[in-house]
Amino acid sequence: MSGFSFFPHGVNQDPKGVFKLINGTLRISGEEQGYLATKAEYSNYRLIAEYKWGSLPAGQTERDSGIFIHGQGPDRFFMASTECTLYSGSNWVSGQVGPVAPNSIKNRENPIGEWNTLEILSEGRRLQVTLNAHVVTEQTNAERQSGKVLLQSRCGEVFFRRLELQPVR
Repeated sequence: MSGFSFFPHGVNQDPKGVFKLINGTLRISGEEQGYLATKAEYSNYRLIAEYKWGSLPAGQTERDSGIFIHGQGPDRFFMASTECTLYSGSNWVSGQVGPVAPNSIKNRENPIGEWNTLEILSEGRRLQVTLNAHVVTEQTNAERQSGKVLLQSRCGEVFFRRLELQPVR
């Protein structure tokens, strides 16, 4: 994970092992708030992420994570960026970007423990998020157009088995 920096307790400080690579799969425990950020900045790309939800802390009913794009500025909690939400067990919709209303109020995630495929297309001021072959959010006036990619740790264990960034244009 040399191309990433961690931020739950300061840059590259992760004493509880919130972010772990296990047999090629990234496990984010969700037990502490923070993020894993790319060191490089990107623009005009398609990001494909395959993720699934794991366990949830006792007493919690909602899982909450996210993929933040176009992160800019110094590492801090949270750097200026645009969030693509990941939710389960709530009234919110996975794949929603910032304040843009989703195309549907139905969450397109697969059941807990099954893999989901999320695609984020960032092309100039255009953003499109597709979750399991359903377009969730479309935006043509994105404020931020380049920056780092961040994977959030917030509430609930989440696994990523594929994170692929493809240039467009």
